[in-house]
Amino acid sequence: MSNTDRDFSARFDEEIAPSVLELYDADDRIAFNEAFNNWTDSLCKAGDISDEVYMNVCYVGKYSGE
Repeated sequence: MSNTDRDFSARFDEEIAPSVLELYDADDRIAFNEAFNNWTDSLCKAGDISDEVYMNVCYVGKYSGE
């Protein structure tokens, strides 16, 4: 697990996870992984992260089951 994974996962848990929790259970790993992928995709399309980061970052946050 890289520092990038930890950093992005922590940001996701703070900014995005609360809205996912409104729709899904905390143990729905598929929902959280999909939301993380959608979020990082939007960051990449906006130019906030590189294609390389987008292709390699993984969700390892609070709701990942890690």
